[in-house]
Amino acid sequence: MARMRQLPTWIGLFATGMAGLLLFGDVNVAEARRHKRRERHADECKAPPPVPPAEQEKALRFYDSAVIYWESQDWNRARSDFQNAYNISKLPDFLINLALASERQKKFNDSIGYLESYVENCPKAADLEKVRQKIDELRIAQAIEEGKNPPRTVKASLPPWPAMALMGSGAGLLILGIGLGGGAIVRSNEVSSPDNRTKPWSVELQAIEKEGQRMQTAAFTLDAIGVAALTAGVIWTGVYYAQGNTGLSLALAPRSGGASAVIIGRF
Repeated sequence: MARMRQLPTWIGLFATGMAGLLLFGDVNVAEARRHKRRERHADECKAPPPVPPAEQEKALRFYDSAVIYWESQDWNRARSDFQNAYNISKLPDFLINLALASERQKKFNDSIGYLESYVENCPKAADLEKVRQKIDELRIAQAIEEGKNPPRTVKASLPPWPAMALMGSGAGLLILGIGLGGGAIVRSNEVSSPDNRTKPWSVELQAIEKEGQRMQTAAFTLDAIGVAALTAGVIWTGVYYAQGNTGLSLALAPRSGGASAVIIGRF
């Protein structure tokens, strides 16, 4: 029971030490744990909700674990346990601990968020000016880090209009070729129908047959041109997006018998 009554003092003791370490940078963790907890005025911070004794003990265990992880420089687990202790106790001093752990993780935006929550929860705290100064420093650190690792953006743009025109015209020629091929089949079936087999070969049947042959030739031609145009448009589009995302470029290289397209990569 005595240990549970010490919970606010022990938590505040480490948190106050972390505040000194965070804002001044001259206090190590071992010294911070021996520091006397700073006494707050009654109106400095918003009153945390009451915590049952069993939950106090649980928060104390998380606190002890977080201190061990902190001293072993395991910032991820230290932050996790400080967060668990804060979730139970809602003591604003823990926000300083969480801000410092986040800073060590180079998660400056999270660190800023914890300090801003501290300012909101302790609007009359004596160290607000130093906390606000630290927030400004963290924003500078965040800008520097983002400059080193800028977020990768993917251009959301349409392919070049010639590529789109090639794909559209290729698809249209294929459709037209398919239609002519169907017409040629109809003419061929008409000539070879059972009714016409018994008839003598006439100028009319000959004209139908020739028309079917012309339609078939036109269908083959249109299909070939359509496939070529559609393929060229697809390749153009693929190279266009590859240039924007992987540094690929298209060039013509001399080869025996003519020139050929070569994809050059820059990685």
